Amino acid sequence: MKDPMTTTQTAASISLEGLAKTFGGQPAVAGLDLSLPPGAFLVLLGPSGCGKTTTLRMIAGLEDPTSGRIRFGDRVIADGGSGLSVPAERRGIGMVFQSYALWPHMTVRANVEWPLKVDGWSAADRRARVQEVLAMLGIDQLAGRHPAQLSGGQQQRVAIARTVAPRPKVLLFDEPLSNLDARLRVDTRAELVQVHLATGATSVYVTHDQIEALAMATHIAVLRGGRLEQFGTPDDLLQRPRTAFVAEFLGSPSAVLLEGEVRGGTLRSASLGGAALAGGLDAPEGTVLTAMYRPERLVLAAAEGEPAPEAGAEVTVLEATPSAGRFVVTVAAGAAGRFSVVAEQRIAVGAKRRLVLPPAPDALFDAAGDRWEPAG
Repeated sequence: MKDPMTTTQTAASISLEGLAKTFGGQPAVAGLDLSLPPGAFLVLLGPSGCGKTTTLRMIAGLEDPTSGRIRFGDRVIADGGSGLSVPAERRGIGMVFQSYALWPHMTVRANVEWPLKVDGWSAADRRARVQEVLAMLGIDQLAGRHPAQLSGGQQQRVAIARTVAPRPKVLLFDEPLSNLDARLRVDTRAELVQVHLATGATSVYVTHDQIEALAMATHIAVLRGGRLEQFGTPDDLLQRPRTAFVAEFLGSPSAVLLEGEVRGGTLRSASLGGAALAGGLDAPEGTVLTAMYRPERLVLAAAEGEPAPEAGAEVTVLEATPSAGRFVVTVAAGAAGRFSVVAEQRIAVGAKRRLVLPPAPDALFDAAGDRWEPAG
């Protein structure tokens, strides 16, 4: 008999090559290409309906791709062109669902032990491994209870323990924290990162919560309308977003986007009273561009009623929320809409302030939302 307790777990790289899925002729996922190194923690991030859960289900073997390939290391596990699809139980994966999916008639210990029994582990190895994973997740004292006797957070820990017990090479998470309250979500996501590190598996995690993504991921794939907007490390996406969508979707608070039109080499915002957003631009007259600013680089002048200078406009304070010793101030800027500025002091709701822009934006995007760079 094999000795699973002494087997070294080897994480698998994951590659998606032109991965696509259609339902009734409508594309849910359209030509995804990305390569994830072994042991990485990938978060599939995006709004509802962007294709992230469908992508996860194809990786899991719960959906077959319409076209494209999925590889674990050098092994092709799904190929839409040839119809190849390795069954889910033979892919070496573990999956944690949004619902805990625990067997109600089994104790915690029995729930965690069951997949090991199915996988052919010896009784002694099963006992040792169950004890190990229950202790790792801090629920060893609950081993004799049934799911109905547990809180939601405890049930989720049991589901995670059951998933990692067989030492899968790939761990998949389908919005596993969505049923937990805000405080428990924070605590549990930290535990999930520790589980990922302890198992050494390559992990893929689905969420629409960008705070979760930034807190947990080594790599993020931002999806929109079934297509990949950007793939990279959290720092890559925050520091150099390739599209206006990524710039606005990531960050807390998110980047401020202000649209303008080039006049005489200067990008000016009609919605901010003609304020200059960027100068010295080599772009045709009338070119529409969007300037991106990081909220901490914007300034709200202390005195009310001052005339707005070339690089500023009057805004109205809607709210001020304390954050890490500073304040996230949400303002209304007329036709420019609402956005957030990071300020050193609280500003009263309803106060009018002068918004002062830095000499140059952090990035510019064209009318299609793609990053714009000067010619040459």
